[in-house]
Amino acid sequence: MELRHIKLDYDDAVYGKKELLNSELNILKILKRFRSYQLLRRKESIAKSKLRNQLQSIKARIKNLDETIPTEKIYKSKEKKKTLAKDKESSGIQDELDEIRRKLEELGS
Repeated sequence: MELRHIKLDYDDAVYGKKELLNSELNILKILKRFRSYQLLRRKESIAKSKLRNQLQSIKARIKNLDETIPTEKIYKSKEKKKTLAKDKESSGIQDELDEIRRKLEELGS
């Protein structure tokens, strides 16, 4: 291998060394951040795994509860009776309102 020498001014040599050291400093900072990022990603992965396991456990418990808790059978005829009763109640109120308005009009005339 052939060696070649280049003559540099003192200022150029100092500037080159500064730039080289700054580049090394930046590379080390990037490496430090990258390692920190990798550590955080590992922690995140572990946390997600734990959460997934807990959710599966909760899902299994809910399924177990659904199977053990008795369900109430609702018949449609009962629901219809309830809605009819509510309709009658609301129409009764409306009738009373109409009657009171009529009486007010009679008094006002």
